[in-house]
Amino acid sequence: MQDFDNRDGWYCLCISIVMGLDPQEAALLYEHGPDYPQCREFLKKRAYLASVERPKNREEERKLIIKLRKRGYSIEDIAEALNRDSSTIRRAIQKSKEK
Repeated sequence: MQDFDNRDGWYCLCISIVMGLDPQEAALLYEHGPDYPQCREFLKKRAYLASVERPKNREEERKLIIKLRKRGYSIEDIAEALNRDSSTIRRAIQKSKEK
């Protein structure tokens, strides 16, 4: 049975849930704080994704997906930001490559 007195793990889990971070990012943030260079970078990326205006049609969405992908965002991050499935994002990327 696991030891549930590990407060560090619980704090990391809370950070992950509240801030929408993956476990590695949450652990890094917990260990080093928000001023740590890597933390600043992924927090800035998350803030940008949260501020992205939702596209009005499929063509605008496809352009936004390509723009975000070129900026280095993962397919999963883009899918989460646009409230789409990752397969939809992959398909949009593939269609833009074909054009």
